[in-house]
Amino acid sequence: MRGRSRALVAAAVVLALLAGTVAYLVTRSSGTPAASHPAGTTHSGAQSPVPAGYLTASGTRIVDSSGNVVQLQGYNVTGLESTNPEGSNIRAGACNAGWRPLTTAEVGQIAAYGFNSVRLPISWGNLEPTAPTSDGSGSLTHHWNAQYLAALDSEITQLGDARLKVILDMHQSSWGPSFSTPQTAKRPGCPGSGMPTWLNPQAAQEKAQTAACNFYAGKTEPGVPGTAWADFVAAESYVDGHFAGNSTVVAQDIVNEPYCGRTSTNLTGFYGLVAPALHRANPNILLMLEDRETPGSFKVSPPPPVPNIVFSVHLHEDYWSAPTAGQSPLPFSGQAALAADLARATEWNVPLYVGEFYAFDATGNQNGNKQPDQNWTADTAAFLKYAKDNNIGWTYWAWIQKSDPTVQPEVTPAVQAALRNG
Repeated sequence: MRGRSRALVAAAVVLALLAGTVAYLVTRSSGTPAASHPAGTTHSGAQSPVPAGYLTASGTRIVDSSGNVVQLQGYNVTGLESTNPEGSNIRAGACNAGWRPLTTAEVGQIAAYGFNSVRLPISWGNLEPTAPTSDGSGSLTHHWNAQYLAALDSEITQLGDARLKVILDMHQSSWGPSFSTPQTAKRPGCPGSGMPTWLNPQAAQEKAQTAACNFYAGKTEPGVPGTAWADFVAAESYVDGHFAGNSTVVAQDIVNEPYCGRTSTNLTGFYGLVAPALHRANPNILLMLEDRETPGSFKVSPPPPVPNIVFSVHLHEDYWSAPTAGQSPLPFSGQAALAADLARATEWNVPLYVGEFYAFDATGNQNGNKQPDQNWTADTAAFLKYAKDNNIGWTYWAWIQKSDPTVQPEVTPAVQAALRNG
């Protein structure tokens, strides 16, 4: 194509995208829900049917608004969870600790993989970087980050237009920017992401895991307005209520990896407070509860008595059934771990969802992993068959935001082929 023709086509595409964005903003401002997509339709190259409307937990299955059984399949998509103390999109220095939404081209790339959903990590620290203030009577005023919300709105719109359902994930990694990532991380010594800095006034005297475990035990540090749990409920209820009426957003993963090993926590009490509040804010979405680091460390009993609960786990075990050359045996293989998870979900009579897995470290990028699985392709195929046979949804970790989106170190052609063909 000649240069002038290319320019004209590109201009037409940009105008069409701008028109769609303006139409969405008008719709949102008028309070009209964003349109859902018809059941069973697929986009170009699609593997997974597009679920209709909202999703509902029906026993151990997820169904769409037309009654079709849905297996969530897709990728985690990074970018909006990266957090600096100001909650800003300024990405300075080697760590680039500032959020950035997807571009239209990036959304197109993700949609072209052919799955039906994305798990979208977001950050409380970006949503509410400034501490709530008291009016003197005990009531708190929360200060939401309008710029971040606008970026999130835009990204959700683009993903919905690409016929992808969105699972929001209130993410934390190394707890928040008050703390640094460990030496085993892909980017050691960088700020953590997730929780606002004002939640941990004592950060200089504690470790990230201590702050996290105290939070899940229901402890609030001196100097924090209100209580830690109530502040969290306010933030996540605000987000979920913000998207009420938009059937692109079908689920909320309440908090990423609430792991504290053998430390005493109160996850049952935490979810018992948070889940009912989120259901009131948006009764149409699935509520995903994470509850393990290993199958022997389940903490939640019983699940909160609200509808649309989904049991969510991360499958970070290094092999499916048996170690390969150079790997040491683990306490649980991936297969044993997922079987225990499935038994847990069946006991609760709720669906099971794997929010993160690495295809058994196909690309050698799993944090701290020094023992890659030589049999990862067959192991991935075995996992995907098990998931399909047992109605277990999954999202791969991860499509990682890069300056060049065509280079995806964890979505290699081999990984994509394994996910599509498994």
